[in-house]
Amino acid sequence: LGKDKNYVSSIMMEQLRPYQRDCVERSLDCWRKGKKRQVVSLPVGSGKTFIMAHLIQQMRLDPTNLFAGKNPKKRKYLILAHRQELLDQAFQTIKRVNPELVLDMDQGTNHWD
Repeated sequence: LGKDKNYVSSIMMEQLRPYQRDCVERSLDCWRKGKKRQVVSLPVGSGKTFIMAHLIQQMRLDPTNLFAGKNPKKRKYLILAHRQELLDQAFQTIKRVNPELVLDMDQGTNHWD
């Protein structure tokens, strides 16, 4: 796929539903246009965590390195949630989609690696 600015991994394309793929593509497109602060609003059960995990994957794999900044290996993503179940779900989903990532969860006195 080279340095195509609209690069989206073919692996991701097979796993996401069409509306999820559209959400990832639109978010990446907005990022390319300089819109760094974004909000995704979807109904319960529509796969927001799965979309987020794939968005992280695409930002890491982008051949243009647009999302990587100065050092792609030090890129960090912050996930905030108000419930432990949502943190656990995010941790497991991101790890499943991005097994090579080093994940760390910190919740005050609780800490997971």
